[in-house]
Amino acid sequence: TCDPCDCDRIFKTLAFAGLTIATSFALSFIKFSPVTYGGSVTLASMLPICIFAYAFGFGPALLVGLIYGFLQFIQSPYIFSYATFLLDFLLAFSSIAMMPIVRKILKDKKYTPIVAICFVFLVRFIFHFMSGLIYFDNGGIWANLPQDNAFIYSFLYQITYLAPDLAVNLVILTPLVATNKFNL
Repeated sequence: TCDPCDCDRIFKTLAFAGLTIATSFALSFIKFSPVTYGGSVTLASMLPICIFAYAFGFGPALLVGLIYGFLQFIQSPYIFSYATFLLDFLLAFSSIAMMPIVRKILKDKKYTPIVAICFVFLVRFIFHFMSGLIYFDNGGIWANLPQDNAFIYSFLYQITYLAPDLAVNLVILTPLVATNKFNL
């Protein structure tokens, strides 16, 4: 038999997961600055799934991140290798599972969501950066940078869209946190 409280919790988690994935996916189509070989600055498309992750914990967040990563692949199906698919889509977007980890470490301080989303973007940057090392080391060319330095290529390429995308998310998240209405 199923405990009614457990069933309610599971259905609530599934409902919120579906809503946040759909919202994030819809927002990912609103792009301010698409980058030639992937990546873009969007209208805070990571924010809904990050809030979900913050509220519902590591396991549900990891699953939502994987699903969202697959949707991002469907939206822009560009892969160089299996490794870049794993790094750019599955692992990069599963980084939202860091939100509840930071929440536990910082013990729910007022600005924990801001620190947590910054950490998520840092982890996401690392995965995209590693993918870029593979891509640029195998002859991918972007801008007029020295062709023999995949490290510089990847770093500059990822930072051109991830830093502004984080800034957009922070511009929207910070007032939510400051109003004390972010009690999840």
